[in-house]
Amino acid sequence: MVVGSGGTLLRVGDRGAEVTALSAPINSSDNRMFTVSCFGASCFAVGGVASGFVLRGSPGADVFPRLESLTGLSGLNGVHVQDAENVFVVGANGVTAHISTRGLPGSYAPTYVSGSLTQATLHGVGGSNQVTLAVGGELDERTPMQRAVILARGDSFKRFTFDGREFVASGSLRRSLGGSGQ
Repeated sequence: MVVGSGGTLLRVGDRGAEVTALSAPINSSDNRMFTVSCFGASCFAVGGVASGFVLRGSPGADVFPRLESLTGLSGLNGVHVQDAENVFVVGANGVTAHISTRGLPGSYAPTYVSGSLTQATLHGVGGSNQVTLAVGGELDERTPMQRAVILARGDSFKRFTFDGREFVASGSLRRSLGGSGQ
């Protein structure tokens, strides 16, 4: 899957042999998509500069409808589908959200949308079954707490190993993506 400006949503076939344009119902004035992530039969794409949106579809779908249960957010930049039940999104003004099926397969709804944990824009989110990390920062900001921000999900990740290296989080931690200056 590939996303981009102008509501571009493409499915690329094996070895790039076939490219199919998919339909995405988004506002023509705020139509930039930044990230797409898939796990099995579920794919999510996020974007929007002024008002964020989340699209959900499957790798074989021709249309990616908007997830209407998640509205009123500023622009979204990153999405990570952790597994069939959990999706994390991040964006402008430090917004983080956890979307879950809540045990109802295919029925995604926000389980947590954070208050502003940082004023910095979060650019990406990813991880594994052990840790979820959101990253971002403001390039023109001189305040160290906004220049480079890494948020770790959960109290159990005050100390965690990622890619063979141990990290110790600082700042306040929350059960969802949280903690300024980690």
